[in-house]
Formats: sequence, C-alpha cells, structure tokens
Amino acid sequence: MIPTMLIVGDSFAADNHGWPSQLGFDVTNRSQRGVGAYKILKQAEDHAEYDRVLIVHTSPWRVHTPYHPIHNGSEHRSHNDFMLADVEHHAHHNQDMARVHEYLSQYYDADYQQWIWNSAVDQLMQIDSAVHCTFHDPEDTQRIPHNYNHLWQQHPGDVNHLDTEGNALVAQMFTAEVKRRGWL
Repeated sequence: MIPTMLIVGDSFAADNHGWPSQLGFDVTNRSQRGVGAYKILKQAEDHAEYDRVLIVHTSPWRVHTPYHPIHNGSEHRSHNDFMLADVEHHAHHNQDMARVHEYLSQYYDADYQQWIWNSAVDQLMQIDSAVHCTFHDPEDTQRIPHNYNHLWQQHPGDVNHLDTEGNALVAQMFTAEVKRRGWL
C-alpha cells in the first residue's frame, strides 16, 4: 500500500504538476498561493489522518487577512494574505490596497509579526510525522530545517516558482529525506 502524505504550505507547493507529483506517496495537497503561517496551520488541522506530513513554511512577513481586496474570488489566490511587495504594487491603482499599504508602512509591528509566525511554527513543529521546509529567505526562516531558497534562486520558473529541473531537484531532496527517515 502506498503511504499517504498531506502537503500544506504556500505557493512553493501549491501546484501538483511540480515536485509534489514526484514523491511516491498518495498525496493530498492543501497548499495555497500567498498564504501566511496561520492559514498553513489551519491546513494541517487533520494531519493525524495521514501517514506523513510535508510542511512548506512561508515567510514570516505575510500578514493574515480573511479578505484580500485584489485576490478575493480569484481561482488561484483567493486565500492570499498581505505581503508588502504585493501591497506596494497594487496600492497605486487600488484604494483598499492603498489603505493596507498605509497600515503596513506606518503601524505594522515586525516583532509582533515574527512572534505570530514563531507561534504557528511552534505548533506545526509538534507534528511528529512531518518534514519541514521553506523556500524563503534563510535569514528570516532560520528555524526551518530544510531551506531550498538556493534552488529557487538557481531554478526560477512557473510551477511552484521553479523550472522543471528545480522541481525535480526538490522532489529528489524530499525523497532522500523521506528515505533517510525510513518512511519509504
């Protein structure tokens, strides 16, 4: 019987046509583009129903919102949280995003945001059957054991932000970790 795996995370895992399809597990992928740590935590709530869990952690700088004025209703990004670069891009032509930009640039508390991210990571780290990784800035995500930011930088593309070779390399690295743990 093929083991079951739950994948949760952000856009680096959201497309099943990339590395998630190459893992050798029966995969349920709940990853979503543009989501923050709180939404990833919610994706993993029923993790005990799966043999293994792969958690793709996001940037600590994604600010939770239940409603994104630009991406709400979008087929691929309807659960987006706020990220300053995205907000800055849209603030020039969208009044709601201009107000969000004002908040983020004048009232945002980076220490609080880091605390929120760390709190979610603490809870996710308690999942025994999980592999934890990220593709975000290693300086910001030092707690995450497997950082593949270098692969993203070397192999940018359109599927999970990676090209074909990058997706294959990520799948190989996850497969090696899974075998090292004796899961396959």
